[in-house]
Amino acid sequence: MGTCVPLRSRALPKASSKVPAAASRGVEERFRATFERAAIGIAHVSMEGVLLRVNAKLCELLGRREKSLVGRAAREFSHPDDRDAIDAHIPKLLNGEIETLSLEKRYLHRAGRPVWVRLSLALVRRKSGKPDYLIAMFEEISAKRAAEQARDVSRSLLEAALDSTAEGVLVTGLDGRITAWNARFLELFGVSGEALAGRTVGEAFDALGPKLADAQAVLVRLDQRYADPTREVRDEIALADGRVLERHSVPQRSGSEVIGRVCTFQDITGRKRAERDLIDAKQRLQLAMEASGVSIWDTDLRTGRVYLSEGWAKLLGEPPGETQTTREALMALAHPDDLPAVVAASVAVMKGEAEHYSEEHRVRTRSGEWRWVRSGGRVIERDRDGRALRMAGTNVDITERKRAEEALRLSEDRLQYAVRGSGAGIWDWNAVEDRYYMSPRLKQMMGYEDAELPDRRDEFLSRIHREDRPRVDEALRSHFSERKPYEIEYRLQRRDGSYVWIRSVGQAVWDAGGRVLRFAGSTVDIDAQKSAEAKLAHLAHHDMLTGLPNRNLLLDRLPQLLSRASRNRSSVGIMLIDLDRFKLVNDTLGHTVGDQLLVEVAKRLQECTRGGDTVARLGGDEFAVLLPDMPDAQKARTVAQKVLDRLGMPMRLDGHEVFVNASIGITVFPDDSEDQDTLIRNADVAMYSAKEQGRANYLFFNAEMNRRTAQFLELESRLRQAQARNEFVLHYQPRIGIGSGRITGAEALLRWRPPGSEQLVGPLEFVPLLEETGMIVAVGEWVLGSAFEQVRRWQAQGLGAVPVTVNVSPRQFQRRELVPALRRLLAETGIAPKLIELEITETLVMMDTDYSVAAMQDINELGVPLAIDDFGTGYSSLAYLKRFAIDRLKIDRSFIRDLASDADDAAIITAVVAMAHKLGFGVVAEGVETREQIDFLRACGCDEYQGNLFSPAVPVERFEALLAAPLAPLARVV
Repeated sequence: MGTCVPLRSRALPKASSKVPAAASRGVEERFRATFERAAIGIAHVSMEGVLLRVNAKLCELLGRREKSLVGRAAREFSHPDDRDAIDAHIPKLLNGEIETLSLEKRYLHRAGRPVWVRLSLALVRRKSGKPDYLIAMFEEISAKRAAEQARDVSRSLLEAALDSTAEGVLVTGLDGRITAWNARFLELFGVSGEALAGRTVGEAFDALGPKLADAQAVLVRLDQRYADPTREVRDEIALADGRVLERHSVPQRSGSEVIGRVCTFQDITGRKRAERDLIDAKQRLQLAMEASGVSIWDTDLRTGRVYLSEGWAKLLGEPPGETQTTREALMALAHPDDLPAVVAASVAVMKGEAEHYSEEHRVRTRSGEWRWVRSGGRVIERDRDGRALRMAGTNVDITERKRAEEALRLSEDRLQYAVRGSGAGIWDWNAVEDRYYMSPRLKQMMGYEDAELPDRRDEFLSRIHREDRPRVDEALRSHFSERKPYEIEYRLQRRDGSYVWIRSVGQAVWDAGGRVLRFAGSTVDIDAQKSAEAKLAHLAHHDMLTGLPNRNLLLDRLPQLLSRASRNRSSVGIMLIDLDRFKLVNDTLGHTVGDQLLVEVAKRLQECTRGGDTVARLGGDEFAVLLPDMPDAQKARTVAQKVLDRLGMPMRLDGHEVFVNASIGITVFPDDSEDQDTLIRNADVAMYSAKEQGRANYLFFNAEMNRRTAQFLELESRLRQAQARNEFVLHYQPRIGIGSGRITGAEALLRWRPPGSEQLVGPLEFVPLLEETGMIVAVGEWVLGSAFEQVRRWQAQGLGAVPVTVNVSPRQFQRRELVPALRRLLAETGIAPKLIELEITETLVMMDTDYSVAAMQDINELGVPLAIDDFGTGYSSLAYLKRFAIDRLKIDRSFIRDLASDADDAAIITAVVAMAHKLGFGVVAEGVETREQIDFLRACGCDEYQGNLFSPAVPVERFEALLAAPLAPLARVV
């Protein structure tokens, strides 16, 4: 479950007082039996999301005992990716928009595997209508999910098989909706899968139709095919590009039921081409004549009879075959306006005044349509006196050409209208006559009406931005002389003096000698596009949250500032600023307040700098300031102090008063270095040095810092080899019962023996570095394993069951591998879980309280005790202690040290002991050095202590001697 809306929790409702007690008990028993024996998981959940009651099935689903579930938030057991799945729906339950909520999500079994359930939530209200608690039902659907996954795998295998076939495949349902296809189908038709997905074949025709030679015919056949779902169909489909596909469509069955159709498509273009090659020459000639619209006529001038070819008959709409008619009947078909010219031309040929004639005229078909023909002929037979006896010729149908000529004329008219109404500006330069034309739209881009700006080339060129003019001139030269494409973006001056960005594309026409005759093109307003590009460029170089320059822009500016400083013999200050305690604010008050804090810090940094300075956000809570043109380092010192003072003032954010400060590292060019990367690195070193010296201050870089950095790097290198060389050892400090004076356990403490040295290095010298580099995780695992093994050896040696406390680092605690590692070590060594105690700091558990509570609960379920170290030095609320599954508090040595002289410390210790005992925790005092301290601790009820008064941390051999000493026998663990 997700997070419920917080409401006051109350106990589950009791049986009504109006129902007899026996009946009430019966109802309650039946309810309990139903609740416990239900086949699905059931829980009662408080309005805060806490599990109030769970049944056995839910415990089984999650692999947990009832006591480990009741009292804990339900979201703790959700899969991390699903924890927020229902948050948005809870308000709808509360306000009555829905009565129940049902969805699928994952929970985590105790073994770590995800468990898929269908979660159903119902809200129980009090008689007043106020929400009381939630009933949650958990139905496991892991098997269903696994089946769905298997089905997906099967489907992917089928798709791979389909894609490997040489034929195109298309699968449809009975309603014609496309359900599947393969890659070969997409390739054959040249379409994308997006054009098919979720559509019927008819709907997909927007993409498929243009690919077909006759889309309408294909649609008709589709209707016929779906009219009889059981019919098998094999036909051919001609594509617009000349290819021919053979389609084979068969019903798709599920058992005896037809559920759709499967169509395969094979390219048979080559086969069809071979078939066409078999057509005889006569057929090809006939087809060619018909395709070209050419027909033949033959006139016997003695009888007046005319013989027409099949093409001519087809043109006139006559029955197919050779047609016989009379010359007079043929003349009667000619358009009256065209007939005189045709007669005159043919008479001239018959008289011998012309060898042949060719005229264009209209003829009327049987349907009454007028078609244009070009008729030509010559005399092919004369008598002895030269009189024409026979004429023959051809007729060509030119109707489509005539229509095209008319369409061209209309298109030229439309082009003129299009130019006037187009969003693009048109320009045309006649280079021979030096005439220039600008369309009204082009003039409008520059803020002029058509008549207000003369059509002159120099007028246009003069309005190009002076910074862009060289690029335009070069583009024109390249196009005119080298014939490179002309496409360029530049700015044109408007009438009001402002500039508009335009994209200009043009094409020149050259004569045979390479001289430019004409140059024309179009211009498009791209001002909005350029504005958007400028915004994107700004985002690429500025931080989205604060609006400050980002790291990229800072690194771009820095070389320019350093170069200018070198010329002017001035200095440049570089400040790196890292906020102190920002993570605490972010984790405690939330990311929204954290973002507001960063914005306010950016504002205050800008208030502390000059206009020529650069304030940048480098990422996270790290900022930088560039201070150019400094006469000396004092300027950087002044700015740094202003920043600390300004950031130290409280900030009011989202109803919270927030305090934050910063650590600042400063380096100066050219004093510290003249290299950009070195300067930034020096500032970073100085910043970390400032943090080490207490934070909330600034430091200038110096050579000593470099030396410490080099030592740090050397120490890091040596530590990385220490574990592999077995240089780490464990010492053990006894824990003593104040009442008995006996050894009750030991704390394992890490020491380092570098090679060639007899002296051990204490943890304060190297553990912080292990933490910072992350090596503490591997070393911590070694310490934990060594402690387990040592306890096992002591038991084998007969020294008794000695509990050992192991410190767990923050990095180690935050990793999810800690609990599995404990479980493994317990199984391998066979020791009792209570003999290993984990010790964590108060600050660590407050880093992420939700995770800490869950992790500590898991550790507690293993039976491993937990202790809070350095208690009282952190910033946690004592109220959190009730949530932590801990066994012991350890009072920090700083309170013990001044016990005799500081009444406040004495009061604090007394209060902590009383509070811990009230909560059921044991108390251990650390750093006990004197008998007076022991007497005080005994008086206030402290349970145990550690310190040099009894023994410091010692090697394992000396600790074993202490165990064997009769004065301090080991307290047996029961």
